[in-house]
Amino acid sequence: MAKQAVSPVERHVEKAVLGVCGLLLLAAIALFLVSSPNKKELGAESATPASVYNVVANEAERLARRIADEPPKPVDEKENPVPILRKWMQNLLSAADLSAVMRPPLPPLPAVPQVGPQGPASDKVELAGLLPPTQVRVAASGRTLAVMEPPFILGGQSYTDTGAGASDFEIAFNWVTVSGVFERAEQERLCREAGYHAGRRDPYVVGVDLQRRERRWDGTYTEWQDIPAYAPITAALPPEVTVIESGGIKTVSEDDQALVSYFADLIRDPQNQLDLMRPLFPVRLAGDYWRLPSYPDIDIVTLDDEYYLLAGVASANRYEALLEEPVEPTGQPDPRQELERDIQRLEDQQKRGFLTLADAQTAEEGVKALLDRTDLSATQNRRLEELLIRTREEVKRLQASPPSQGPAAVQSPRQVVWAHDALRNSVVSGKTYQYRMRLRLYNRYCAFPSPLANPADAQKVVLATDWSDSTEPVTIKLDTEFFLASVSGERVRADVFKWVEGNWVKQTFDVAPGEPIGGIKRIPLPSDQTVRELVDFNTGAIVLQVDLQRTYRPSKTGPDGWSVGSPKPTVAVTYVDAAGEVRERLLDLDRSSTGYGDFKRLAREAAAKSEPIPKTPPTGPPTGIGGPGAPPTGPPGRPPYGPPRGGGGRDGGR
Repeated sequence: MAKQAVSPVERHVEKAVLGVCGLLLLAAIALFLVSSPNKKELGAESATPASVYNVVANEAERLARRIADEPPKPVDEKENPVPILRKWMQNLLSAADLSAVMRPPLPPLPAVPQVGPQGPASDKVELAGLLPPTQVRVAASGRTLAVMEPPFILGGQSYTDTGAGASDFEIAFNWVTVSGVFERAEQERLCREAGYHAGRRDPYVVGVDLQRRERRWDGTYTEWQDIPAYAPITAALPPEVTVIESGGIKTVSEDDQALVSYFADLIRDPQNQLDLMRPLFPVRLAGDYWRLPSYPDIDIVTLDDEYYLLAGVASANRYEALLEEPVEPTGQPDPRQELERDIQRLEDQQKRGFLTLADAQTAEEGVKALLDRTDLSATQNRRLEELLIRTREEVKRLQASPPSQGPAAVQSPRQVVWAHDALRNSVVSGKTYQYRMRLRLYNRYCAFPSPLANPADAQKVVLATDWSDSTEPVTIKLDTEFFLASVSGERVRADVFKWVEGNWVKQTFDVAPGEPIGGIKRIPLPSDQTVRELVDFNTGAIVLQVDLQRTYRPSKTGPDGWSVGSPKPTVAVTYVDAAGEVRERLLDLDRSSTGYGDFKRLAREAAAKSEPIPKTPPTGPPTGIGGPGAPPTGPPGRPPYGPPRGGGGRDGGR
């Protein structure tokens, strides 16, 4: 069979294909390894697609500051044609017998004022100093049986998800509330002077920290110790942020940006800010009521209303269910006192100012309704007429104001902050403490390193202020008291009263010199007399001596003042207390004291209870995004972080 002829092309085609592939391989190495085709020259820098946003944002911010700070260029009089044109125009108008002053067709628009002084021009920003709280004090202290739920973590899991009921969280505890004033406007000024962008100057509170020290027997104090404060709603742990370099530009990864954006959305929510700055006290079942901190010229409820207005929800008094209700007089209520309270309430509301037109109109209708009453005194009628005039002026002012969606930021220059030292077994009866506090604030330049002089500062999500000055000492009242009831020989019978489940219960102990007063006994609980549990009635006191031959002179108060009576025989008991101090009590004085009678009455009332203490579920106003009852804002499987639904884009005003 004859051989088939092969053309040169067919003979060498595989060599040509291999050559083309080799050229493509060399081109790929040159383009993608030696150099990059996806870089863009931006000014003096080369940017990749991953870093082009940061380069453009940094350059735009720097250019905006240069434009804002550039002084106007002086005009050379020789090159200025305006005077020549003005003179020529005046000659032309004079020839035409026309006035050079023309009336505008519309009234001039109002001048737009500059909002606050502008910060200094700078290519790089230093983090501003942080102000610690001022006017720090112990606002209230007491002993309470309350419903104390585990805290809800913003963006995380609520205690309601665990299936536990309210009765599982009933706790009897001592507590101290420490409050202070945060100078919000002054902090904003410091941020402005540090060169912060206008959208990054308003501070946001992440939490309030407490420290405590205890007074020793010799009057000195221990070292300061961190105290975990109680709060029903807390911020989650901040995400970890790492600054990286991409194309010569300092930046952070998109995942870090998304986590920080989600964390910032939770913190900046107006209602969440209320819960973080001013945490609510547990719901009381028995014992002492909580008291709202008080500062001159600061109305806390009005401060809260500003945040409710920002959130677009109806204002509410968050603390009404926690405070003690005023004691109503027995019998029928006095209409005159109720009328005076209504007038005073409307006057106080008008002094605080109306946040919305609806509030002012409601107050106007209330004043009109009171003026229609026929039992007004002349003074009350005059006060109401003056109040109606002022309220109508406020209504007219708000009606003339342009429609608005509400303020863009909080306007109050000061904010009251507080924290509760209220966890179980934290505050010990009879101890004397001092407290101090600090704030944790959200870093407005977190995850945004390009404008910072120190890019590593962008890794700090939360910044802490310095510690405040210490409070005045506060002594926690005792939860165990005893009184001498009788004496037989050298044996003393003492009635010991113990605070249990929000009630005072009594047990009697017979002791002799050298023996402690009190002990552990099994008693029925005040909440349920069918349940008997061990209760510690130890007072920490030990009897040293019983003097059966003591005399004393009782004091009396009469029409002529204070006087001392004739000597009377009694029994004196010398003991050493829990603090190691030697003290003495007289039998007659203990038995006749009003405190002894009050404790016995309270113990009888507790023993007479036959039903458990009512279980009151926690109540409160609606909370913000990420809070209890709110729809989830992050995808499942990533609590407490995760970008909001729709993705977590870059937020220049974060």
